[in-house]
Amino acid sequence: MLDCKTSIPSALDLARESINGKYIDVHCWVFTPRSLGNLFARLAYDGLIDMECVQFHDTAYGEHEFFIGLRPCNDRDQVVRSWEKIRDLARETSLDPKQTEINALKSQLAKLKYEGKIVRQPAANRGKDDGWYLVKNGKRSWIPDGAWLAKNGYQDNEVIEINCTDFNAIPEEP
Repeated sequence: MLDCKTSIPSALDLARESINGKYIDVHCWVFTPRSLGNLFARLAYDGLIDMECVQFHDTAYGEHEFFIGLRPCNDRDQVVRSWEKIRDLARETSLDPKQTEINALKSQLAKLKYEGKIVRQPAANRGKDDGWYLVKNGKRSWIPDGAWLAKNGYQDNEVIEINCTDFNAIPEEP
């Protein structure tokens, strides 16, 4: 079985053996956004992929999925940077119960800290998640455009850029 410490060249050798008919026992892939970003940054650095990440939606608290959007790109440095950005923006995940409790407390603090404020996270080609949100009753609601701000008594200079950890700690209003 291939363990996670195997090098990429060794993994490619195993893939070649598999193509030639040898059974290789690989059946489960488990990634966090951070680990996938790190892996794809390395693959891009080694010239093994030419797909940049153009959209990223981190795993929401209490959920098990994350989403990425890919686009072909011939600029290796740009591809590497796109994956490094995902690796660096993705929040830490942990199954440690103490860390889970700490994350829950951070979530509560973020909700209180930004209550009644317009927030956004640093832009990273995540589509709607790069937009502005009003935090109200511990949840964030997407603001569709700048006209909404004026209509509701806000100004664009009141928007607060917050880190991705705090942003993802505040659940989105459905």
